Amino acid sequence: MKRHFSKSTKLLVDYDVDGIWLDVPNYSTFSLDPWTQAAFRKQYGKTAEDSTPEERRRFAVDSVVNWTQEIASYVRNSKPSAVVTYNGASDPLSSGPRLAIGMARFVDYFSEELHDPRAQQDNLSRLSQYVKPVEGGYLVSDDWFTPLGNGPLKTNQSEDQITRAAAMMFGGGLNLYLALALGHDGTTDRGSIDLLRTAGKWLKERREYLESTANFGDVGIVLGTADLNDLVWPGGPLSSGQEIVAQETSLRKAGYLPVRLLNSLNQQRWDEIPAAVRTLIIPDRVNLSAAERDQVRSFLQRGGKVLAFGRGAGLARSDATPKAHEAFGVTSAGYLDSAAYEGIRIEWKGKPVSLKPPLVLVRPKSADVLLWGHVQTEGSLPILASNRVGSGTAYFSTLTESAFSEGPDVLTYLWKEAIGEPVWRIDEDPGRYFVILRQQKARIVAHIIDDLTWNGGPMARYRPQYVHLHLNSGVVPFQNATILPDKQTIPVTTGGSWRVLELYPNVEITLVLEK
Repeated sequence: MKRHFSKSTKLLVDYDVDGIWLDVPNYSTFSLDPWTQAAFRKQYGKTAEDSTPEERRRFAVDSVVNWTQEIASYVRNSKPSAVVTYNGASDPLSSGPRLAIGMARFVDYFSEELHDPRAQQDNLSRLSQYVKPVEGGYLVSDDWFTPLGNGPLKTNQSEDQITRAAAMMFGGGLNLYLALALGHDGTTDRGSIDLLRTAGKWLKERREYLESTANFGDVGIVLGTADLNDLVWPGGPLSSGQEIVAQETSLRKAGYLPVRLLNSLNQQRWDEIPAAVRTLIIPDRVNLSAAERDQVRSFLQRGGKVLAFGRGAGLARSDATPKAHEAFGVTSAGYLDSAAYEGIRIEWKGKPVSLKPPLVLVRPKSADVLLWGHVQTEGSLPILASNRVGSGTAYFSTLTESAFSEGPDVLTYLWKEAIGEPVWRIDEDPGRYFVILRQQKARIVAHIIDDLTWNGGPMARYRPQYVHLHLNSGVVPFQNATILPDKQTIPVTTGGSWRVLELYPNVEITLVLEK
């Protein structure tokens, strides 16, 4: 290792490199090489094959964290001004708290490859709330590597694709790096450079409205606090991150704006519930502290709404036995025996819908049952209950959030019941547009971003169109709307509780909303 460090000194110091970007540091959870075997035996006093899966994973996690620490220390000792990051931006829900917290400690900022539009949308809620800066990577060239003897790689990217990536990442609160593969003689592709200019122009024209902004969200997903001792997020295997992304995607498609409320050392932090939040969602897998539980309870008392799924209703740490906090007005009797049923059937709009187990058995005390499900041999059992708490309402779904994957219309009903009318809607081609709202002092900056894969009309190609953006004035109060960068004021009409704007998102459009 020291031999490789000495070679890096020349790059850092002699070539005045700004920093080091580590590409997805990882360590195998099971390796038979003599060095790993010796290190494992030294730490655990036995071989890897004689150990438990948890011991092997802990060894792998600690090894990659210690390696990253060693690299970061060397870089900063060699050149104090140099920065260090790694590709991957570990998430406590997906990679486990121990890895995420350990890696976050030694980096100056986070980096994540976000070449695909879907990856951008899926990761924006998470990355935009990190306490250190975050950059999203986008490959402009057609590949990462230039073949030997060749000139620079060309690009098949279009101006529309680059503009959309800039709007998603800059508009969503991230930084953006655009990657180019140079020729072996150092030359660049003209088309690729033009695309960099396109992204730079988009940023320059809107920079004033991107700086010092914060997520504007009306739904808080309360996850609690990541514990450094946990190898995986409480309550199950390494899949919780995917479940939360699916929940965020469902909320966004329905016109809501979710924000994660997660404390993870050196990575994410929440001290109080954001002012615009109307409803708190407590997923099945959480780790709430006593202070966080008190915040949820206080939010309810003040008139807020809380929707808990499965074990989330315990308002504590999700473990094997589901419990329900008194706020939900039910008594929990644990899970229904999985051997007794295969699914839960409900009648929805005259048609049967099957929802996935597990199901928490509850007996209502003060709660009202809003939705019943039928289980063969067991009869009807509560699926959704509500209970008044102070001026607020606590909802409890006895199923996990993932149970509704086969019943998306039922999930939409849950959102409407527990949250209310959405923040925004576009009636033309629902599901086509992605909307971001950011708070900047007294004004809201909005980005309405089109889907370039949406084809229509003659020859079935992408076509921008005029749309009507409806904004819920009870959540986003404003009187004036201005299009950037032209600073063109546009008419605002009123339809009930909605403010309506006619827009032409040609890939994207940026608005400033002011009272």
